[in-house]
Amino acid sequence: MNILGWIGGHRDFMKKLLCWRDFKGMGDWFMSLSALKMLNMQYPDIEIYIKSTVRDAPLSSFLQEMIEKLDVDVKGFVDTKYPRSCKDFDFYSGHMVYPYRNNSRARRGISHKEHYIEGIVNTLNSETGLQIEYDPSVFANYKGEVLFQSTRNYILMPSIGRRDSKIPEKNWGCENFEELAILFLDSGKRTIQIGVHGDPLIPAASRHVMDCSIAELHSLMVYSSLLISLTNYLMCYAGAHNIKQLSIYCGGYNLIAPQRTVYPNQCQLIGNNITPQEVFDCAEKLLA
Repeated sequence: MNILGWIGGHRDFMKKLLCWRDFKGMGDWFMSLSALKMLNMQYPDIEIYIKSTVRDAPLSSFLQEMIEKLDVDVKGFVDTKYPRSCKDFDFYSGHMVYPYRNNSRARRGISHKEHYIEGIVNTLNSETGLQIEYDPSVFANYKGEVLFQSTRNYILMPSIGRRDSKIPEKNWGCENFEELAILFLDSGKRTIQIGVHGDPLIPAASRHVMDCSIAELHSLMVYSSLLISLTNYLMCYAGAHNIKQLSIYCGGYNLIAPQRTVYPNQCQLIGNNITPQEVFDCAEKLLA
């Protein structure tokens, strides 16, 4: 008898799901974990395992920490190059992805209006045959400790979106962030730059926090007065934790993305050639 099979007073053998993504983008991983949290809630008899590599490269230490520190019940990692060849599993997620402009699901006419997380839920349902119901109020949440306390006297911002992005519109431009930080400094407001080593530094920022842990990131966000975000991991994480943020969607492909990345406590600034002054003016209204 399978002891794990006793659920809700009846006997039922636990089933196993093997999940993976073919890309390393942290925002998409975070949204995938939010989709898996819905699976946790609706299918408590299914254990979730995650493939330990992305295209033969090990999962980053930050991603592994994120999986461990979020309230998604992941039972472990599986080291395999060919996940569908693992016979110990009942379900396989396939590449956890949402419809976008180039992939096959989008070409088959799947809606471009659904939230990206809803798109991942639909992919899971299509691949597994399950019927996970998308819940717009459910997000993966941090379950660790807040490392420090602070007054809400600083604004968080990156200096860049993704250096390796094939979508140039994902980056608002480092020079714009530099000018924005100067506007905040001139108005008596402190900015903290958040990012990874190798990102261009913002000279006017009072502090530069690079390659921090998820615990440090969460603590910085919780006590910030505002996050200036792009369409990346910071936006997804802040939205899931009800952090006040101003999200910049500036031109090109991103003009179709705002409706698919709506989050609580978020203000979206949408347009072509958005200037630092426009972002500053919008931020001032949010901070008033």
